[in-house]
Amino acid sequence: MDAWDRRDTRAAAGIVGLAFAIRLVRASMQTLVGTDSPAFLLSAVEIESGDWATGLKTGIHPGYPLAISLFGMIFGGHETGAYAASVFFSSLAMVPFYALVRDMADRRVAIVAGLFFACLPYHALEHADIMTEGLFHFLFVTSVTLSWYGATRENAAWCALAGFTGGLAYLTRAEGVYTGVALPGIAFFVVARALWRKERPPWATLAYALLGAALWIAVASPLMLWFGGLSMRGSVGAALGTREEGTPPGLVVALGRYAFWMFRASFGVVLALAATGLVFARRLKPPGLLYLACLVAGYSLGPIRASMNGYPMSPRYILVPVLFLVPLAALACVGLVEAAQRRWRAAPRVGAAVLGLLFVGFAVRTVHPRVEPEEAVKDAAAWLKTRGDARVLTDGGRLAWYMRKRVGLLPGEPDRVIAALADADYVVINPGRLDRNRPGVRERVEEVMRPAARFPERADPERETIVIYSRGSR
Repeated sequence: MDAWDRRDTRAAAGIVGLAFAIRLVRASMQTLVGTDSPAFLLSAVEIESGDWATGLKTGIHPGYPLAISLFGMIFGGHETGAYAASVFFSSLAMVPFYALVRDMADRRVAIVAGLFFACLPYHALEHADIMTEGLFHFLFVTSVTLSWYGATRENAAWCALAGFTGGLAYLTRAEGVYTGVALPGIAFFVVARALWRKERPPWATLAYALLGAALWIAVASPLMLWFGGLSMRGSVGAALGTREEGTPPGLVVALGRYAFWMFRASFGVVLALAATGLVFARRLKPPGLLYLACLVAGYSLGPIRASMNGYPMSPRYILVPVLFLVPLAALACVGLVEAAQRRWRAAPRVGAAVLGLLFVGFAVRTVHPRVEPEEAVKDAAAWLKTRGDARVLTDGGRLAWYMRKRVGLLPGEPDRVIAALADADYVVINPGRLDRNRPGVRERVEEVMRPAARFPERADPERETIVIYSRGSR
């Protein structure tokens, strides 16, 4: 396998540039923060002011809020800084991902894999939003790449950096805990393979992996002690917890949901190509296939178990497993073109054209303009600000950021609504969305409250209505 050279540097830089352009265009089109974004923005404001207890009380991991504060100081605002941090780190994640696939396979496979990562719509959409994914994917991919380099080269520095960046990944998202297993795991694979082949076992690799694991613990353990456990959030928190309402589905249902979202997040293309890539898996540097398989399977345990506990399956939980199927998909692309080239000289040009059209389609899908139906939430927040320190419940998370304060969430079960309303002055809902997702809840609200304001005041077919309920008259 030839060494890294200027062609790799140019290829990696081009992929980073493409990823940055797609994410920047998408981020610039955002008119509202995401429904989960206020939790990170408010946490950043609270941590920045020194109120760590409030900033972390909901289980938010501090890595992304700290990045929001840093970039907010550079760009002059928390919201802009949050978008900038997501776009910057998610684009930079292309470098370690390219390096990992380049070392496992070759330059052509790494280029195709990098283009997939840059253009896959679900990944790009999350990376262009105020969400943890951009920073987390950068740290997670960096850690597992350094683990691979450290274990396959008996390099103490790589292993130490793998543990350190993995600890930072955990400080960003609960799923970063998997990086603490990846380094000892790949070290064990390398030693076991040498013993199987009756070669000299690289015992130093195990010692270096323990060094990296110790650094991981040193970085991650303070937050674990604060939480009193691994996490309260993400697929890890959902996997460890249980929901009070309803009967949790069984394993078969959870696997079905997982397969559905895996198909959607990969657009089916990555899954089909990854399955085909197994035919060419011998071209991967050992134990590359085993390492990728363990990353996909290990990360998938969290969302599957969370679904079994009754939590909804989120595409955010599937992005990393899809990402580590991408090297096999890229391997299939290169392998199929090479096989076709033996009988058809034009195969490389046709293959490049087909992939080019696919990536263009992905990019267009990502940056396609979307009408944001909930713009009225800003007007609702402005109206509530004039009501002083009112106690507010809402059925969506966006309101909190535009009010610049934490608000309560309206229960999703009708029989819990009345008790929750006892501590609320106002309730803010999107009637259309609420009736679709939580039937019966609005009727319970209207038993004790009546509309005080409506935004927009006149119906707009392209905008959803936000209604504010109160106990008194308008």
